[in-house]
Amino acid sequence: KSRFAVFDPSMTAELSERQQLRDELSGAISRSELSLRYQPISDLRTGQMLGLEALLRWQHPTRGELAPAAFLPLAEESGLIVPIGRWVLNEACRQAQAWRADRDRPLTVSVNVSIGQLLQPDFVEDVAGILSGAGLPPDALILEFSEAQVMIEDATIASRLRELKRSGVSLAIDGFGNGFSSLRYLGRFPVDIIKIARPLVATMGRTPQDARIAEAIVALGHSLRLQVVAEGIEDPSQLERVRSMDCDRAQGFFLARPLDAAGIGRLLGVGGVGARGGAASVASVAA
Repeated sequence: KSRFAVFDPSMTAELSERQQLRDELSGAISRSELSLRYQPISDLRTGQMLGLEALLRWQHPTRGELAPAAFLPLAEESGLIVPIGRWVLNEACRQAQAWRADRDRPLTVSVNVSIGQLLQPDFVEDVAGILSGAGLPPDALILEFSEAQVMIEDATIASRLRELKRSGVSLAIDGFGNGFSSLRYLGRFPVDIIKIARPLVATMGRTPQDARIAEAIVALGHSLRLQVVAEGIEDPSQLERVRSMDCDRAQGFFLARPLDAAGIGRLLGVGGVGARGGAASVASVAA
């Protein structure tokens, strides 16, 4: 029986564009096109900055600055996520140690890790080596994993997370609440922090059901002795709502936008080598 396929030039063009972007991404590290922005994470009780989340950016030579969503899926598909992830981890740890050396209070740095990185056989040893090279203590590093990728029944993932936990780093589940089926796995994983999903934070003021889900996540987290972070805080009503839920920490544009290392240095009051700053606070931003 004869079959016909309709040729669509746009599909060919899209595939060609993806291949070109993938090829360009492969040299982004060597060309120094990758950079990090850091978003403060604040204590909701005191307003003090407790840590920073490292956020990857790609300064593409012709397309300008690209956010992770534009290129990380390609990195995952091609395996480039491993060297890129290693670069991010190394850069974030090095910068965090520089800030800690100039401050009187400890500061943590959170780094997003993909399932492709986690399942690398030498990932735990690689993390330990990067920490040692940067001079950063393990308890200053928080590794974040997406709920969808790790909150599943998988012995290898669970074992690797336990290895990381034994090494002294903290573990966080990002985007928690997107899939309620993961609740039954939460107590089985050695995590320290859960981060309430941005969509849930965005809608909880308009949808009573979402507000109740967020409250349940906070209560569940505390019952398991976990810290709970609300991410994506974009207005004062959201901030007040998560405070009323007894959430522990928060981050978002309303509190502080992501900044480059120099901007964070100014926020911390770090003037350079040998300068010492007090405890930075973003409370005034949200006042």
